[in-house]
Amino acid sequence: MNQFGVTIGGPVRIPWLYNGKDKLFFFFAYQGTRRLRGSSYSAIVPTAAERTGDFRVPAVGLVVNQIYDPATTTGPLKTRTQFPNNIIPANRLDPVALQILKYYPLPNLTGSTTANYTSNAPLIVHQNIPSVRMDANVTSKYHLSGRYEYSSTPLSQPDTFGNVATTGAGAVGTTNFTNQSFAFNNLYVVSPSFLINVNYGFARWYQARKTRSYGFDSSSLGFPNNFTSQITIPMFPAINIGQYAGMAGQSFLNNGNDSHAILVSATKLVGRHTINFGADGRLHRINFFNVSNSAGSFSFAKAQTGGANAATSNTNGDGFASFLLGFGSGGTMPIGSGVEMQNFYSSVYVQDDFRITPKLTLNLGARYDYESPYNDRRNQLNYFDPTVPSPAANPSFPNLTGGLVFANTTGHGRDVYTTQKNQIVPRVGFAYSPYTTTSVRGGFGMSYAPLETSNNAVGFSPSLGYASATTWNTSNDNGYTPANVLSNPYPQGLVQPSGNSLGASTQLGQSITVWNPHPKSPYALQWNLDVQQQFPHSFLFDLGYAGSRGVHLTSTFDLNTLDPKYLSLTTGLTTQVVNPFASFITVGTLSNPKVAQRQLLLPFPQFGSVQEVNSPYGESTYHSLQTKLVKRMSGGVTLLISYTWSKLISNVNAQNAPIGSTDNTGVQNYYDLRAERAVSELDQPHNLVVNGVVELPFGRGRRFLGNLNPIANKFLGGWKMTSILTEQSGFPLTFSSSGVGAGNRPNLTGVDPVIHGSRSNLERTGACVSCANRGWFNKAAFQQPVAYNFGSVGRTFTKVRGPGLQNLDASLEKDTRFERFTAELRAEFFNVTNTPHFSQPDTGVQDTNFSFITSTIPSPPEREIQFAVKISF
Repeated sequence: MNQFGVTIGGPVRIPWLYNGKDKLFFFFAYQGTRRLRGSSYSAIVPTAAERTGDFRVPAVGLVVNQIYDPATTTGPLKTRTQFPNNIIPANRLDPVALQILKYYPLPNLTGSTTANYTSNAPLIVHQNIPSVRMDANVTSKYHLSGRYEYSSTPLSQPDTFGNVATTGAGAVGTTNFTNQSFAFNNLYVVSPSFLINVNYGFARWYQARKTRSYGFDSSSLGFPNNFTSQITIPMFPAINIGQYAGMAGQSFLNNGNDSHAILVSATKLVGRHTINFGADGRLHRINFFNVSNSAGSFSFAKAQTGGANAATSNTNGDGFASFLLGFGSGGTMPIGSGVEMQNFYSSVYVQDDFRITPKLTLNLGARYDYESPYNDRRNQLNYFDPTVPSPAANPSFPNLTGGLVFANTTGHGRDVYTTQKNQIVPRVGFAYSPYTTTSVRGGFGMSYAPLETSNNAVGFSPSLGYASATTWNTSNDNGYTPANVLSNPYPQGLVQPSGNSLGASTQLGQSITVWNPHPKSPYALQWNLDVQQQFPHSFLFDLGYAGSRGVHLTSTFDLNTLDPKYLSLTTGLTTQVVNPFASFITVGTLSNPKVAQRQLLLPFPQFGSVQEVNSPYGESTYHSLQTKLVKRMSGGVTLLISYTWSKLISNVNAQNAPIGSTDNTGVQNYYDLRAERAVSELDQPHNLVVNGVVELPFGRGRRFLGNLNPIANKFLGGWKMTSILTEQSGFPLTFSSSGVGAGNRPNLTGVDPVIHGSRSNLERTGACVSCANRGWFNKAAFQQPVAYNFGSVGRTFTKVRGPGLQNLDASLEKDTRFERFTAELRAEFFNVTNTPHFSQPDTGVQDTNFSFITSTIPSPPEREIQFAVKISF
């Protein structure tokens, strides 16, 4: 990695025309970054024999599983016949699968028990950031300033496979991030006791990517023309195969966000009162076009080539065998549309800092916030109304309700969700100094947060009807026998965008994702109490407590899940019954003459899933004890030791974080959200940071080499060393299982999950052939839940946590003054001890790598050293 830059500033002078000394100043800065870094990747890819249908010898990391023929499924127990010798005949291999297979790399890794393919393809970053600032002292009372900054950052993800089917982040290809911002500030001193500040700011953030496989012709894989002709953005299809490396995918994205802001603030001094008041107004605009997996996504699991029935299929079968037969477990095909959205935010506030006595100051304030709903310039948004009469009502469901309602249609305005208008919040605080060496501070505040409108890192908008998504109907009997195989995945065609012309009939039979139509604004309550005590010899000790409570936090909620009271029907849920919706729906599972009994027991049986991405049912509670010991600079030494002991509890996961999600399983039972309350995925109870700066005792006037000549002293004297030691607890684990008919979490067996005694990194990662391969925790403590039952493990698990973080960074630096300039020399060492920083272990009970750690996190994962020189003149 190389980083470089330059800054220059001073008064504006134009010879013979203008001298801006003490009046007009400029400042220009540029920073550039060039980074090229190998990214370690390992996975399982099919062997040469498996590519021909021969599964007698499994790929590294997999066990020998019996492969059953799904075309032979018979009887009430859904029994199947095993392929002779565990070999799929050549005439049964799907022709499209064979063409896709050409883009799958062959194994290139030996000696590992968990993977047979590895790549160290580089991640490449080129960044350029120029900026300019102007300051003008217009009068003695009026100061004017302006700033403009431009940032361009092309980010190229690792090309893991070296072809258009490259997997994971590499499928993204190159993403171009472009940011521009402009700020205009006016500061006017009305009088010695009254000043006004008026700011205007504009920021534009633009993200664009085409994916690594953009332009790929899917017809070359053998897909029929009635499918490929409807691909809106040409790319390689996304292939997901259980236990094996995936292929291609990702989204075609253009996302431009503009923000205009006007902030007016004023400060007035009245006796012992310092009154701050002001207003904030913002306009946000989002121009968004995003199509994920526009050539279709196709998933394949073990169950499709498993044994007797769904309850035991997880112990047999192979995901790649299912792929070769073209028998999928699910998938979708989108047709995209863009939106041009905007909303407004405004607030006013007032705060009085009242100095009651020289020792006591009281802070009293209030704030009002309002944020309008997002709407689209072309009114291409909608919401789901559970009460609207359904056009799919029939004799079996005469009172059927539920359907999409479109913005700006008869009886409906432009907004697709409501907003709160009574958001007045208090702020209270105090500062008390009973002695000159003691200070006590505390406060309470309430803050509203913007409503989340997306459940992913790139954004979301509910525009179904103008966009569409068709579910891949792989089976008509809950996965027992194949239908619509890979070589002809959508023989009935695709759901076509219909605008708002179909009303509540839009997307019948399909899964839909929308915003909550009546969300409550998220808010946080925060409180703290802190005591600081000054001690002799420049020591300061700080002891504090801080707590917070989050209310109406947003997360995804599925309105269309099966009520647990029906789980007692067990296999009866898969019984095929007459489909009362067949005459209303032409595409997907619900267009078939028969449908599984389970579907008709859903709250809205005319749809698949009905997900609200921002349902405000979440809550969180945080408590922390915070301590800090500071030694201010004396004797050439500065020291800071801080330790936090905390606990974070929530009932929602972190999936709505702006940069993506933590490892989580999602809600297990939407009818029992109380069971989701647990220690948060982000909980780290112990956090210790030790930071020290030491002036090395070398050079003129120092303990060693005190009589060094001035020239040598410029190189040997004046050095100081800085170090930062970080110790953090590991995050809780989030377990998952492929439960049959119900839960997505495993059961506890009663076995101690903790592996006692020391272990090597090879044992933790499963990378040692001769080791016991015990993993991070005892696998015997967990098992698949009984079919049609929920797992007993909670949303998170704390008896075993993920790897903690231990890291030491250090630097050596010195400033040297020459006649006309100053040179700053710096050597920085990240992860000095070269300690590996492991990711969370695999917590999927059904996974081959269950309990093993398969990757590291870039923080950095290995030692990094960089040198820097800064010249000032």
